[in-house]
Amino acid sequence: MKKITAVITLFFLICLNLTGTADAARVFQAQLTYDGAVHDYTGAYFTVLVNGQEVTSPIPPVVLESGRSIVAVREIFESLGAQVLWAPGSPSRVYITYDGDIVSLTIDERIALVNGQRVEMEVPAKIIAYNDIGKTMVPVRFVAETLGMEVGFDGSTDTISIHTPAQPATPTPTPTVTPTPTPTSTPTPTPEVKAVESLNASLDGNTLTAVLALSAPLDTYNTMTLDGPNRVVLDLAGFSAAALSASYPAGGNTERIRTGDFEGNARIVFDVTNIPEYDVTVSDDRQTVTVTLTAENSPVNPPAASGPKIVIDAGHGGSDPGAIGYNDDGSVALQEKDATLPIANRLYEILRENGVDAYYTRNTDVYVTLAERAEFANNIGASLFVSVHCNAFTTTDVQGSLVMHHTSKDTSAYGVSGQDLANNILKYLPDALGTQNRGRMDGSAMYVIRKVDMPSVIVETAFITNPSDRAKLADPAMQEAAAQAIAQGILDTIPYLTK
Repeated sequence: MKKITAVITLFFLICLNLTGTADAARVFQAQLTYDGAVHDYTGAYFTVLVNGQEVTSPIPPVVLESGRSIVAVREIFESLGAQVLWAPGSPSRVYITYDGDIVSLTIDERIALVNGQRVEMEVPAKIIAYNDIGKTMVPVRFVAETLGMEVGFDGSTDTISIHTPAQPATPTPTPTVTPTPTPTSTPTPTPEVKAVESLNASLDGNTLTAVLALSAPLDTYNTMTLDGPNRVVLDLAGFSAAALSASYPAGGNTERIRTGDFEGNARIVFDVTNIPEYDVTVSDDRQTVTVTLTAENSPVNPPAASGPKIVIDAGHGGSDPGAIGYNDDGSVALQEKDATLPIANRLYEILRENGVDAYYTRNTDVYVTLAERAEFANNIGASLFVSVHCNAFTTTDVQGSLVMHHTSKDTSAYGVSGQDLANNILKYLPDALGTQNRGRMDGSAMYVIRKVDMPSVIVETAFITNPSDRAKLADPAMQEAAAQAIAQGILDTIPYLTK
């Protein structure tokens, strides 16, 4: 009998290594059959939460000797709303379909097909048997993030959490009722959904004007200003913003405009550097709302008059901490979201100081879905997309810097590829941080890299699970060095852009 002891401390790896604490309260000890042999398995017993609700399966999550975590595909992903199809044969395959994306995994093979494109995984799907029950187990982070979902882990409770992107509420259709001759029968009309149909923004000097077109007359609205970060908020009572994009580019004192629904109202948020003078006017037919925001003096960080748009994306944020580095006593030393944000914000500033038309997906500790990040970059017609992250592994000795990019996307219209951008960043980043240069990695399956139109990279600055790397990630001087290095790689790439 082949003996394998899995001492599981799960952290987030690029293709999810979920790791728990060494002194986990519950332990999963079992004889598992896979790879043609029986294995004695010992590891933490992990709880899986799907959109906040616990989901169980006959076989809990398992971490193989490679350190990669796999979960029962049908129980977990069908509860997320995905369709799972098993195709027996030689070899056998499993297909996971969600929101128009298809992931095809062949049992015991590391090559996956994502919408027909070949992508290499860290660990293959496997069939594992326990108590005479066989389950197809798949790498959770790879599949979930490929399908645009968010994955989190709480090491103190050994809990894996998976969230689907927030979807706008869809009105329940009223069934068609065949009229009867009874004269007293009066059909109940279906309530009309009142929608914000469009948003158009323009900048004239220090004044930003946003025009909102409504599908029905507006009764009431409310405005307020908030700080930490600074923003102007407009709520349109009884309307939905589901027809709008999640965010729009702006300019001048207004970094961007975000939209969504909040407590039954359409909410329009203007992210501003400084709180401006603002005014809201409603047309005579009450179906057009115009918002003007006027900043004092000259605009702060005005966009470049021309040139490529560069989107800087600080990984994770808000309720999604990303990978976590732990101290020897098990306490949290650093969360990924707290390292990526200062690096990304400083990177944005450096680019703006160099006259680059830079944008960010977030500049505070807020949660932004993967879909919103990609949609924002596509909506503004960005030329490059740079996502800042920290790497992680199950052991603390692995360290270094690497950059992920798409290996087959045709970006020839832009004049450069993600590989070109990755190479330029790697010329500077490892030397700036004093880390090992781990080179480029195929990131074709990563959601944002796959969904954005332009050349893109995910910069794994350093390993948050390595004490030396983690100390650098937490050091403001090293954060500055990382930002400067990534900026130089971007600046080296810009002259070759043709779009």
